[in-house]
Parts: sequence; structure tokens; C-alpha cells
Amino acid sequence: RVIFISNLCMDKFPQAILSRSMLVDLTLTLDEKIGRIEAIFAEEKTYERADKNAVIKFLKEHAAKAKDLNIRSAFNILKIKMAIGAGWEKPALYNFSLN
Repeated sequence: RVIFISNLCMDKFPQAILSRSMLVDLTLTLDEKIGRIEAIFAEEKTYERADKNAVIKFLKEHAAKAKDLNIRSAFNILKIKMAIGAGWEKPALYNFSLN
């Protein structure tokens, strides 16, 4: 028996492997991803709650524009907000839509 875990999309695997496997798709929806990011942000103690809430609000408003929404991209946006301060949204959106 072999357990194989991958973060690749199923369309990237050869059909021969897929047809001989038991599959469990753990792909999260955008809402589920944001919910998971909220849960992680709630436990995170380095940044202020107001800053994290602003980033969550930003993610909810712009999630459809994200090339890849994940915890790393959320923390990158939080770091952009902290580095720039006022006016952080435009650079964050630019970064968000590239990654």
C-alpha cells in the first residue's frame, strides 16, 4: 500500500495513475481558504488585530483576483500593510494578483 499526497491539480496526473487510485480531493473553496486564514491570524500574536482584520477584509473583497490565495500570500499582504501604512491596498493588490 502506498499513500501519496500532493498539492498538484488532478489534471496534472497521468490518467493511468488516477484510474488505479482512490482519490480524496481536499481542495478548499475561496471561502474555506479565507476562513482558514482567519483562524491562523487569530492565533498569530506578532501583528495587531486591527491590521490582521484589515487584511482579512481586503482578502474577502479581492479573493477572486488572487492568482493563488494561501497563508503565505495573506502574510505577504500583511507585511506590505505594515511596511507601507496608508495606501497599502494598491501595492498589495498588485502583489496579490501576481502571486
